[in-house]
Amino acid sequence: MDLALRPPRAGDGDGLARCWLDAGASYAALNPALFQIPDAAGLAQSLEERFLHLAAAQDSLALVADADGHVVGYLFAAIEHPSPRAATDASRDAGLTRLLINALIVREASRHHGVGTRLMDAAERWGRARGAAIALLDTYDSPLSVPFYERHLGYSRRALRLRKALSTSATSATAAAPCACARPSGSHRARPRLQIADAVPDQPHACGRAHGHQQSRHGQRGT
Repeated sequence: MDLALRPPRAGDGDGLARCWLDAGASYAALNPALFQIPDAAGLAQSLEERFLHLAAAQDSLALVADADGHVVGYLFAAIEHPSPRAATDASRDAGLTRLLINALIVREASRHHGVGTRLMDAAERWGRARGAAIALLDTYDSPLSVPFYERHLGYSRRALRLRKALSTSATSATAAAPCACARPSGSHRARPRLQIADAVPDQPHACGRAHGHQQSRHGQRGT
């Protein structure tokens, strides 16, 4: 595969939409109570407009993975600067410049070919060049995305995002379709918040093991 990373451009909408629809289908198969296949109507135009806007925004990065003229993946990220109230914040991260990986999507047919790795490497280089000390992202606890980020890219779990149904319809939907990644007891595994500290090389993972190998908010993924 002849892969090139580039900024988004007019005409990318159909390829971006195919990537997003692939991601929706993958996660809906894992847990249909929490995910759905996106509505394709107007999706290409919406994604293209959004990416072109992100590409022009300050402290924002939008990248498209182009293989032989076809969009096979994309990433968008942003720089978050230190909080002016960092000294009164309990989290040390508040005082650091942060690279936020907001979405990483790779088409199903192009996974396991290094597309996600190339996109993440490019984003981390971009973040370092702008003073980022750490990178942060959210991902669903899937058997594809978590090993990719933890084992292959060196991210570690920093937090858990918990979910509670507040209506009977949400409760019944969740009970009807348990997560494919559920623990043997049947309880749902919460989505991890992952972090990598560029300023602290070879930092051990939260589990205490040294990992060496293998989305975003939209269920970031990639390989």
